[in-house]
Amino acid sequence: MKKYQKRLLRIISCCLFLSLCVSLFDANQVIAASKPAKPSFSVKKRTKTTATLKIKKKGKVSGYHVYIKSSKKGKYKIIPSISRTVKLKKLKKNKVYYVKIRAYRTKGIKVTFGKFSKTVKIGKYKKTTTTSKTTVTETKKPSAVEIRAQKYAQEVLALVNKERAAAGLSAYTLDDTLCQAANIRAQEIVSEFSHTRPDGTSCFSVLQQFNYQYMAVGENIAAGQSTPEQVVDSWMHSEGHRANILSTDYTKMGVGYWESSTGYTYYWTQLFSD
Repeated sequence: MKKYQKRLLRIISCCLFLSLCVSLFDANQVIAASKPAKPSFSVKKRTKTTATLKIKKKGKVSGYHVYIKSSKKGKYKIIPSISRTVKLKKLKKNKVYYVKIRAYRTKGIKVTFGKFSKTVKIGKYKKTTTTSKTTVTETKKPSAVEIRAQKYAQEVLALVNKERAAAGLSAYTLDDTLCQAANIRAQEIVSEFSHTRPDGTSCFSVLQQFNYQYMAVGENIAAGQSTPEQVVDSWMHSEGHRANILSTDYTKMGVGYWESSTGYTYYWTQLFSD
């Protein structure tokens, strides 16, 4: 009888052990599956004492840990952040920094970390210098379309700010550089009516031609409307375009306008930035 009882106890113990192993395996599978994706980021701005990082959104995360050090063999300092825009402070202008990040996700009291991003090098601060050169150039007289574009930009601004005021929002200001970029885009959408440029790059790459710095940016395009009133009314009746017009992420706007002998004749572009 005792021999039978001992044998039965061994069988029960083995079953409990196997059950525990299966449970642990399942738990590890859940934890592994819930890990945040490996993040990526870029350095948007470097000043004498700061650097601004922009983290690309990848899946659902609770926040990020930013690791920074001032030499390859140095010790990392951890900076926690719940925002995808991180401003590093108290940097030295003649120092090079190395930065990597990882995302984390919380569930109750449990914190799960993802893999580290690639390490990005932040170079020393470089002051932008311009050399003055006196040149004599002939002033080009603006065309009729360019004159209309300048006039329409002011009218679109007034109409947009009227909509923003009705929504209890602050007014946009018209930015000359954004207007120049928007006019280029207005000509480009004649052949490629898209937020992708004819060369295959993003519509926002036009701002690189002007070395324009921004943290947030948006674009609206339209074709066929012959007046500022018509185009603003069209944008306001489109959910995505309306969101840009009434956004709280932007403070500045540029307006582009072009006329073509083909297609929809009238082409419009709005560019927004913070």
